[in-house]
Amino acid sequence: MVNLGVKNTNTNYPHHHELFDVDEDALETGVALYSQFALDFLNI
Repeated sequence: MVNLGVKNTNTNYPHHHELFDVDEDALETGVALYSQFALDFLNI
């Protein structure tokens, strides 16, 4: 698992907490990363 998109702040809220803040600029990188993981696993 990769903690991609967690903004660098001094807060430590878990996922699904109302104050958790995700860096939406990291979504494109995350989608590409996990898509490549799946393709590599399927040997495509």
